[in-house]
Amino acid sequence: MLIVNAGTSNVTATYRYDPFGNSITATGTNAANNVYRFSSKERHANSGMYYYGYRFYDPNLQRWLNRDPLGDGGSLVYAANSYRPGDDDGWLFFPIEEIEGSNLYTFLANSPTGLWDAFGTAKGGKKNIGCEGFTKRSNPDDVKKALDAAKAAGQAKRAKALAALWKAIKRGGGMLWMFSDFLIEVLNRAAGGGDDGSIPITYLYDHGSNMTSDGIETKEWEVVQDYAAKIANAVCADEDHSAEEQTQALLAYLDCLETKYGRLPSILATRADYVIEAEKRVLLLDEAYSIAKLRTDTANMRLIAASLAQHFIEEAGDARQGQLWLACFADAIGNKWDDVEYADFRALSQRLEQLGKKGRNSIG
Repeated sequence: MLIVNAGTSNVTATYRYDPFGNSITATGTNAANNVYRFSSKERHANSGMYYYGYRFYDPNLQRWLNRDPLGDGGSLVYAANSYRPGDDDGWLFFPIEEIEGSNLYTFLANSPTGLWDAFGTAKGGKKNIGCEGFTKRSNPDDVKKALDAAKAAGQAKRAKALAALWKAIKRGGGMLWMFSDFLIEVLNRAAGGGDDGSIPITYLYDHGSNMTSDGIETKEWEVVQDYAAKIANAVCADEDHSAEEQTQALLAYLDCLETKYGRLPSILATRADYVIEAEKRVLLLDEAYSIAKLRTDTANMRLIAASLAQHFIEEAGDARQGQLWLACFADAIGNKWDDVEYADFRALSQRLEQLGKKGRNSIG
């Protein structure tokens, strides 16, 4: 954390903390005078505690001094914001312990690098861009939001891992991939959960559309999604060794899938997402697109064409190839646009226009 003098632009204070907010170093001419420290909260000088608005936090004990006010029946809006299940009343089916945990004094579920709490009212809160805790069943819209935020913050490595996860989830064949385990349970309880002879939501999840667009069984593709989620989480947490181990395991699993199914677009394109060499990545994506086109696999054609357009426009700076693949992207979408694809297409079109003005491999 840095404090900068607005008049001179000089750094007057620098602070370093451990994950739970214990001060490691405090240097600079203004270090002792500034009271707003860890997590931008006001620090009480005599006790060393931070005031979050609703309660005090002790970094030495790594816990709050009093119970979560949510546990006393207040601030329920923060629980709804934490889970965002898509059902205004769904979370009311659950006891408070199932939302906030049994220990109402815990600070951020003992995960301060992955969560934040604005006022001391919600253990969960919204997660940092850097460590989303994604799973194979994560909503792709949530992954896309984190991806866009990572791009905006210039976090290229994280953006690449999140993009690969987003595409792995989009390629999955599960019918209700958009539902979290939490929401599935809520819907089951609300609908009787099969007790009255109706089909449980979890059954629909397991027995819905049971393969990717090119024919890979969903249960097998979920393994790919699980690896992709672990890689993204490791990259976002700056755990490079773990990310590399999971990447190698994923590539080995893709080899197994190729042995069983052959060189399918989902396998080749996903392998490309984890290849470092740009030339090899382009060759894999080009082959994957050709196969997808022969199979009339429009779902993969959209994802692959978008990947190639992004590569040539944003990485290679090749306007001609960028225009070619952007046109392929548009053709694959046809009249079946969704908001995410439209936003991606518009963003790439604008970057292509900017690239053309720079005269790099100009269009025409």
